[in-house]
Amino acid sequence: MRGQFAIGGSYEQAGSHRRRVGQYRLLRIKANTLVMSGRYDRLNTVQDGQECASLISDVQVVEMKRSGHFPNVEKPTIYVTLLHEFLACW
Repeated sequence: MRGQFAIGGSYEQAGSHRRRVGQYRLLRIKANTLVMSGRYDRLNTVQDGQECASLISDVQVVEMKRSGHFPNVEKPTIYVTLLHEFLACW
């Protein structure tokens, strides 16, 4: 049963469905949006952030060059500065 759900279907099918649902939700975002990606994030890569941003109409994308998955912990001063700059644009 490895790779199968009890209700039938593979993990790959479930992942594909989640991706489509996620894309649909991103397309519905109408608010100004900030997408931050850490260059050394192995879970959510910079490319992942760019792909998400491409589905949002009003988006600002920032790559934190010296950060991984937790830029708010790893580089808090830069993180807060970027948030303040983004929110000041409203």
